[in-house]
Amino acid sequence: MWLSAVAFLTNICKYAQATEVKIQVVATNHTVNLLVEDNGKGVAVNEKRTGFGITGMQERVAALEGYFHLETEHGYGCKQKC
Repeated sequence: MWLSAVAFLTNICKYAQATEVKIQVVATNHTVNLLVEDNGKGVAVNEKRTGFGITGMQERVAALEGYFHLETEHGYGCKQKC
């Protein structure tokens, strides 16, 4: 989970041009939920990527038997949940 949070924040710093980032962590006895939201430029979902950022995040979360969800619209920021 920690590596996913670091990857989210690294991508925001490198690419998003965001001026605001919200991070929410909710932990219970059996689960940890992470939400990272920014007001940056968003991601063109159909755009070809050369790196492993989003794919790596998905794989790390899947290895923990979790879920990964990315909501984005080009020009309107991202919301990443896992």
